[in-house]
Amino acid sequence: MNALACGLCWYVCVLSVDASWWYMSSLGSRVMCDNIPGLVSEQRQLCRQHPRVMQAIGAGVQDWIAECQHQFRNHRWNCNIVARDHSLFGRLLLRGEAGTGPDWVLSPFACECACEVTMPSGYFKPQSVLGYLQWMNKAVKRMTSSAGDADGVTLAPPPGSREVAFIYAISSAGVVHTLARACSRGELDSCSCDPRKTGTWRDRAGAFDWGGCSDHVEHAARFGHAFVDAKERKEPDARALINLHNNRAGRKAVKRLLSLECKCHGVSGSCSARTCWLAMADFRRTGDELRRKYERAVHVAVNQYGAALTTLSAAGRRTAPGKNQLVYSDESPDFCVHDHDTGSVGTGGRRCNVTSRGADGCSVMCCGRGYDTARVSRSAKCECKFHWCCVVRCRDCRQVVDVRTCKDHR
Repeated sequence: MNALACGLCWYVCVLSVDASWWYMSSLGSRVMCDNIPGLVSEQRQLCRQHPRVMQAIGAGVQDWIAECQHQFRNHRWNCNIVARDHSLFGRLLLRGEAGTGPDWVLSPFACECACEVTMPSGYFKPQSVLGYLQWMNKAVKRMTSSAGDADGVTLAPPPGSREVAFIYAISSAGVVHTLARACSRGELDSCSCDPRKTGTWRDRAGAFDWGGCSDHVEHAARFGHAFVDAKERKEPDARALINLHNNRAGRKAVKRLLSLECKCHGVSGSCSARTCWLAMADFRRTGDELRRKYERAVHVAVNQYGAALTTLSAAGRRTAPGKNQLVYSDESPDFCVHDHDTGSVGTGGRRCNVTSRGADGCSVMCCGRGYDTARVSRSAKCECKFHWCCVVRCRDCRQVVDVRTCKDHR
């Protein structure tokens, strides 16, 4: 295939898919920085200047997707932002205008080019664009089993809904957490431990010396602010204001969960001296925090000047939403049935708990449609015994259990 045809095929198969920075971050930065559409000049510049940071972000993407799915695993919307074997993030973050109908993003797997793709050193080298994209999607093998449309389109919640607010917040928090952890581990040349944590300090327990390796969250948050927010700052419409607010809330959640960890020094275990450092919480705690904020998210509108978000208080006064709150502008659908317009894949085929009265219960999950019961056999460890020293041995036992799945909408 000649160079022109190969370039045209690359354009049709890859560049025609509307991109976000999440899409770019999962690919080799040298390939994508100058070729993926949708990046503003500031993002391209940061991408070229910090290829190792881009790789770190790409490696961390699956962590916050998995966290999103964990938080909503027992709810009608289960963070099914990626359909199996389709493009990485579907159309979740496309900036469609209200009233224009669904924004369709066809799977890039629909075409293949028989031309070589030059990859950065150290990366797997597929023989085609298709192979390259298949390699990329290995990062999301652990995604939800919920399927997208039969015609290859991934559905997503309304752009201003609570669910998309959570996606923006958890991904922004994920960037900060991933980069700060990479800095502390010495994986990036541009940062390390927080250099400001030196000398002697004091807390309620007394004086201590800074030591160890404090996570450099401020550096990670600054980079996340510069890179993630760049496109929204360039296009400051109503939706951009909402996205920027939720991005910031995600970053602040990571900062708020920093904790002081200390090691005691002294004779016979006494704590006459302490060495301390600041450490981020496990990302699960960040996810828990943002999930609580999702439950208490605030409905907002843009003020008359189009420059700030406002919310209507119970007393009828318009006030600015809190910086730590998640905000949304569109009400969420019930996610009960498959619906193009609302981005719902429905709950048909989802497992439910017949004894629960919560969101995972069959009456709630199945939206009153009823459920099917299947008896399945599975293997489980049983009769475990401890043997000196130091092994636990178990038998493999077969269990027969009833599995309930929601009926499809008819």
